[in-house]
Amino acid sequence: MISLRSVTTFTAALVVALSLSGCADTATNPLTSSGLRPSGASFSSSKTVTGAIDSRVLLNKAGDASLEVHTGTFDDATNVAAANGTLSSLTYTVKNGSTMVTTHTVKFNKTASSYFVHLNLCQSSNDDDDDDDGSSSASACSQHWLPAYKLTVSANLKGLGSDGKSSGTASGDAIVMYLPDIDLTQQALSIVGGGGLTPATSVTPAVPTTFSVPFPNNKPIVNGPLGSGTVPNGVGVQTTCLVTVDGLPQLPFPSGVYNKYTNPNAFGYVGGVTQTIAAGTSIPCQFTLSLPAGAHKIVVTAIVLYPGDYDATNNSTATFTVTAALGPPDIAAATLQQQASTGGALSPLGGFTVMATVPINLVQWVSLVSGAPTGPIACTLTLTNTSIANSTPVSYNGSAPSSSASCVVLVTFPAAGTYTITSTVATPATVTDPNLLNNTATNTLVVTSGPPSSTVAVGDISYADPYNAGAINALTATGAPEDTVHAGDLVTYTAGLNVAGLTNTSAVNVTCKVMEGTTDLASRITWVTGPTLNAVTAGQKACVFKLAFDETDNVAHNHTITVSVTTPGSTNNATSASTSLNGTISNVVRVHTVAAPLQRVGDGTAANAAAIVNMDTTKQSTAVTFQTVIANATTHATRVDCALTANTLLLQAAVGTVTGVNVPANGSAKCQFKVTAATVGSYPLSVTVTPSSGAPLDPIPAADHVANGVITVVSTGAFTSINLQSVGLDQRWYSASGGPAFPVYSLNVQRLDINQMALLVVPAQATLGHFTLNTQIVNGAYSYPVASISGDVLRSETSGTRCSDVAAPAGTAYANAPADFPTANITFAADICAAPTTVGTNTGYQAITIDFTQSMTHAIINPDPKFVLGGATAADVYVKVDLFFSLTPGGTSDHVSAIIRLPLNAPRSADINDGNGHDLWTQTSAAPLVVTSIP
Repeated sequence: MISLRSVTTFTAALVVALSLSGCADTATNPLTSSGLRPSGASFSSSKTVTGAIDSRVLLNKAGDASLEVHTGTFDDATNVAAANGTLSSLTYTVKNGSTMVTTHTVKFNKTASSYFVHLNLCQSSNDDDDDDDGSSSASACSQHWLPAYKLTVSANLKGLGSDGKSSGTASGDAIVMYLPDIDLTQQALSIVGGGGLTPATSVTPAVPTTFSVPFPNNKPIVNGPLGSGTVPNGVGVQTTCLVTVDGLPQLPFPSGVYNKYTNPNAFGYVGGVTQTIAAGTSIPCQFTLSLPAGAHKIVVTAIVLYPGDYDATNNSTATFTVTAALGPPDIAAATLQQQASTGGALSPLGGFTVMATVPINLVQWVSLVSGAPTGPIACTLTLTNTSIANSTPVSYNGSAPSSSASCVVLVTFPAAGTYTITSTVATPATVTDPNLLNNTATNTLVVTSGPPSSTVAVGDISYADPYNAGAINALTATGAPEDTVHAGDLVTYTAGLNVAGLTNTSAVNVTCKVMEGTTDLASRITWVTGPTLNAVTAGQKACVFKLAFDETDNVAHNHTITVSVTTPGSTNNATSASTSLNGTISNVVRVHTVAAPLQRVGDGTAANAAAIVNMDTTKQSTAVTFQTVIANATTHATRVDCALTANTLLLQAAVGTVTGVNVPANGSAKCQFKVTAATVGSYPLSVTVTPSSGAPLDPIPAADHVANGVITVVSTGAFTSINLQSVGLDQRWYSASGGPAFPVYSLNVQRLDINQMALLVVPAQATLGHFTLNTQIVNGAYSYPVASISGDVLRSETSGTRCSDVAAPAGTAYANAPADFPTANITFAADICAAPTTVGTNTGYQAITIDFTQSMTHAIINPDPKFVLGGATAADVYVKVDLFFSLTPGGTSDHVSAIIRLPLNAPRSADINDGNGHDLWTQTSAAPLVVTSIP
């Protein structure tokens, strides 16, 4: 039986068959459009059954039969299905009257909503439970389907209904039908274009042409295996279109694109290779071909994929002959050239001087734009001297042997002047040129009365100094060298030219030559203009070239260069003393190194320890390695020394070699250093690169030799120091005489002090940065409002402490306090200070210190317990301190914080009575205080 696995194999084999040869009328996988219409089935089930099975027997011309069974509904005309449920098992039985022909039972181990089998009418019974797509590979025997046969199907179903949970049984008789018959024997091959179809007899060579062949699925079956009569087609079909040209299958590899081996005719499908054709309709197979010239045989075949073909012998068209033929020739007047009358090389029009009364050949080329070649071609050249009014045109006739050739016409210009030359080409009288607009071309030629002459003198030789912003320096003809250039550097030189004395010409070609002694430097020169300047008019001109001298030592060498000019075809200026000039230049080995901006080595993580990143931020006390890459763009290697300049408060160290570093020619090297900062701040760094002792000099301005960068050191989130001895709490209240400490009658004193919490920074400028101090008391489950101050803190320029920049005076009310908070009674004071300080023996630091005090301005009668710090249980009090800042320069946002726990003593009676029946109680913070976090 044909399982899902065998269907896949069969489809793959079909693709191979399509690629290699012809077609096979074998029924293929119906699962692509599963589901059949109801066919009078009956049901029984313990649950509600919705749905049905549909079955059909399909016959070919020989009477071979195939069975299809589907759940749900199915449309034969379109092969469109709507499955309802899946098959658990089915049994089909074929009878001839009351006589059993064959019966089979199929069990499904996997989900399947359809079943397809080629009926074996020679085997009486079979139990198929080895796979679960329910398909059979058994081939039909010689016993074909007879008109008296009847096939009945019974099936166990599951997954029925909208919820997919019902099950039941269904049975019914299969409908017997004929397979569709795709007959192409009478179909025509047409060309698509111009809004319609035309018979495919001739096409233009090598031009993409769209062809079309109808694929009709409407042929009735006459006198089929079921008996006499005509049966209309009622079954849809899926087909693939196969095209052969000159006996070879056409493969769209790539589609519509020429490939010498896989697609020599640039074949491609229009609308796809596979299509489904409903019963009673016709869909064309359309494709494109670019056929070479000549006659070609084309055959189109329908390969039926599903459900099969009634007659496999009529699936191909007749053999069509299509001729790719060129049309009439379209010739054009192409390039006009000139040639010496004695022959020789061709030259562009005006390429050499044409003189009056001296014969030359005018060569008019003829191009074949399209169509078939033809010949001979007639040429007519009409010459009009536009320099003379009412000049009489002179005509010359010639002939080209064929199109894509030339007419060579011997012409003598009678007088000097500017001539308009009108060229006309024409096909033989028996051939019609479809486009006469391109048969004529017009050109202009200047004819002189005699040979041209000119005077060209060489002026100063100068060079652009690449080490002085391109300043122009002139070479001296004699004496000491004018200046120094560096060995291996390509320097731009300019030889000034003065073009004058133009006779019988308005322009002249000038060729420059550069020598050093007897050595021609042409092979070492890169020309910017030249060496030949064409059509140079009178005036100041120049030959510009680039030249490099190389040396093997560090000693200056003088080079004397000579620039001379010649003017081919005119007066030879070599006889003039002014046609050449010498200049001497001193050449010495120099290098040009450039130090790239500093980069960080590694991003601070182990995974990227070797990555090269931009200079960024790092944590306090973390070592950072950075580097500069030194590039040497010259042809000589060198050695350099690297020196780091950085804040003395940084711990500095070289990484690897930083002196005598070898930098190869046209290469690079690197110097690396490492720094560690104990305090936050932005630290400018610079590495200076200088030639090592004995290395070639580097004259480039110092800016190229200094690599700069800034490393920003951020905090670890903690203050540098916290003096817990300066943190304390004092609280006093009155309660009823002779009673306990709580409840509180009158809260009179509540003072909390935090002082001398410090952050060390390195000052970079007068303004240290922008700081914000937030302080908040947490009393059990209740959090006091945040006390906040913010502003710029300036560096203390004296030995004292500067606290005036950011401060809140005593009695400052809490902002954003809740409505029940006694803002008139409980207030705060705070400041952020700066003071110079010393760490070990190192000076230059600034200590940022913060102070905070909460205190009372008036007693609170019968206070809410949450405003009595510690409450009745003397619980610990916490103070959260956050200092946000961004130092200048840099502006990197940073933050340090601390949470201080203040354990409280039990309240103590002070044995003091206010005379009104109330005793004084006191309470303070207990040692030791700790920096912790709120639980």
